[in-house]
Order: sequence, then structure tokens, then C-alpha cells
Amino acid sequence: MALLSTPNIMNPFEESQRNSHRLCAFEKAVQTDRCHCSHAQRFLISEREGMACLSHPAHQRCLQLFDLLQEKSCFIFQRRVNDQSPLPMGQRLRFSLGGLLALHKLLNQTEEPLPDVNALLDQANSQYGQLTDWPFESLIQSISHFKARKKHR
Repeated sequence: MALLSTPNIMNPFEESQRNSHRLCAFEKAVQTDRCHCSHAQRFLISEREGMACLSHPAHQRCLQLFDLLQEKSCFIFQRRVNDQSPLPMGQRLRFSLGGLLALHKLLNQTEEPLPDVNALLDQANSQYGQLTDWPFESLIQSISHFKARKKHR
């Protein structure tokens, strides 16, 4: 029970939080500690750690970006565009973290550290406009070359 009262870790059983519980679209990317989000809050359910989004508008924008990245990168993973089956964690991490890192590199001409995800999306909105106008061709090229971690020998 002590873990649930730790700051920045949400108790999913509290009534007020249960009703507003939104899973973070970039949960796997944020959990790698290679990026963070000012709207993300960790929660624990049994032995599972997850991330919830505290902002409805930010959550909607992230979901739209997540869906577009998944749709436009489907050929990388040899999937059909309308395939609704869940992606394996490695592929999900590859296009979510790879997409965020590629966007950061496009906007800032640097590799890492990746700033706050919400701030990055705000920056992309101000530079490219609507989400559908973002340079997905460049992002998908970077995602296809992205490796979540180096192979150990």
C-alpha cells in the first residue's frame, strides 16, 4: 500500500481518478525513461505499472498522433492498414519512441535528450500546423531505422 501513496503514482482505486483514467498513448516510450511527459502519471495495478494522462485535450492529440504513426508505419511491420490486432511491445515501442525521437530531431536538429512529449507536440503544432500536415514521410524513414536498443554481443 505504501507505493500507492508515493507522489507521482496514482491510486487507480480512488473514485475520482477511476472515472478520469486515460491510458497514455506513448506509455511504453515514457516508461523507457528516454522521454517524459508533464501530463503523465504513473499508476500501479497489482504488479503492472502503467501511465495515465491527466489532460483530456493532450490525450486526444497523442492518440491521434499515435494512430497516424501506426497507420503510416504499417508497411515497416508488414501489417495491413486496417489490421486491428495489438502490436507486440517491441514494435509499439519502435514506432512510438522512434516517432517521438524523429520528430524531436526534425524540429531541433539534435538527437537527445528528448524534451517533454507535450512540449514537443506543441512545438510541432506551431511549426507544421495541423497534425495531418506534419512531415510523416521523414518520420517514417527515421522510424524504419530506429533500434530500441543496441544488440549485445
